[in-house]
Amino acid sequence: MVLHTTFLAVRWNVRRFDRLVDRWLPVSRLSAPVIALPQDEFINTDGLERCLEAYGVPHVCSVAAAGQWRTIYPRLSASGVGFSRVLTGYLDHTTVDRSDRLAAERANRPRRVDVGYRAWRAEPWLGRHGRQKVEIAERFLSSIPGNLVADISLDDADTLLEDDWLRFMLGCRWTIGVEGGASIIDRDGSIRQRTLAWQASHPDAGFEEIEAACFPGREGSLDLRAISPRHLEACMTGIGQVLVEGDYN
Repeated sequence: MVLHTTFLAVRWNVRRFDRLVDRWLPVSRLSAPVIALPQDEFINTDGLERCLEAYGVPHVCSVAAAGQWRTIYPRLSASGVGFSRVLTGYLDHTTVDRSDRLAAERANRPRRVDVGYRAWRAEPWLGRHGRQKVEIAERFLSSIPGNLVADISLDDADTLLEDDWLRFMLGCRWTIGVEGGASIIDRDGSIRQRTLAWQASHPDAGFEEIEAACFPGREGSLDLRAISPRHLEACMTGIGQVLVEGDYN
C-alpha cells in the first residue's frame, strides 16, 4: 500500500487532513506493508508523522537529505522506521518523447533567447532559501549585459504550461535556477497561517520585517534542499544551467 503525495499533501489543510487520516485508519489493519511518499516536508510535519505512525508505516521515501530525517521525523527515526531518498519528480517517457518531437519541429531554428527563466513569488514562510528563486531572477535582470537577450519573468501572467513551456526552453540557450526546498520547518502549519494573516494587514512589508513579526529565530531550523523537475527538463531540452551553488542531489 502506497500513501502517495496526493493523499499526504492534504495536510496543508490541517483539520481536513486529520479527518481524512481518521477515515482511512483501516489501512493500518492491512497485511501489506505501507510505504509513504510525502513531499513538502516542511509543513505540518507533526500531522504527517502522526499519520505515518497511525498507519504503521515501516518505510518513508523522503525528498530530504539523510541529515534532515531526524529533524523532520524525530519519533519515526527513533522507532527504527526506514528511510530512502527520492526525487521530487521524474520525467516519464511520454514527456521525453513530446520534447523530442517539439525539438525536431524546430531543428533548424536557432535558440534566440540567451537566458530564460520563470518563477513563482517566494513565500516568506519558506525562509531565506525559498527566496533565492526570486533573488536570482532579480539579480540577473539588474546586471545582465545589454548584448544578451533575456526572457526572465516572475509575473503570473507569463506562466507557460505543457508544450508552451517546452517550446520556451527549446528556444533558450541558458536558464538560471536554485534547489527547491525551505529553510524553516513549520510543524503544525501555524507559521504559515500567522504569516499570511500578518501580511494581509502589512502588504508592503519586506522579508526582514515579516520574519521579525511572524517567525523570529526560526530561520535555519530546516535545511531541505532538493533538485526539481525544472532541472531535469533543462537537461531534456539541451539548455545550459547557471545555478546557485548547492548539492542538487
